[in-house]
Amino acid sequence: MPFATALLLAVSAHASAPLTLNIADPNVVAVVLDCGGGSTQKAVVKNGKAEYPEVPQGDCSVVFVRKSGTITGAGNWTCTLDSCVQDDVHHLDISNADGRINIVLTGVPASTSLELNCPSGFRERSALRENTAIFNNVPNEPCTMLFKGGLASRFHPLSWGTFYCSLSGNVAVCSQR
Repeated sequence: MPFATALLLAVSAHASAPLTLNIADPNVVAVVLDCGGGSTQKAVVKNGKAEYPEVPQGDCSVVFVRKSGTITGAGNWTCTLDSCVQDDVHHLDISNADGRINIVLTGVPASTSLELNCPSGFRERSALRENTAIFNNVPNEPCTMLFKGGLASRFHPLSWGTFYCSLSGNVAVCSQR
């Protein structure tokens, strides 16, 4: 039986009777009954069953809330019924190398620049070009990235490699790739 996100369910029992839906898809974590007129009921799936204390009146659409995938960091993601894949934003060509930190930013103003400060005193500023900032000759130590150009945010620690970052309010959220 194919699993759709919504199925039609004709309910003809009395309103005081309980309702149990047997759920065959192990990824379905909850079921919402949408019975029209703003009437909805939600039940968590336990042991393959969604249970409601009483049958709603009229015909209801059955909507599955299904675990589809996992996200692991900041950025844009495309999710299907079975997985989530991070979208790669347009950015300059980048490569990892000793002494290099690449930053790919999503959802920040183009006028943003970044500053990298390291404990040894290394300090460098880079303008954002095509959603990318590249820092070379960085010491191998945990550095702090500061947003410049009107955004009061920072991220720590950064070391050699490539990081994808976005802002959640004023908080920088970065994940290394």
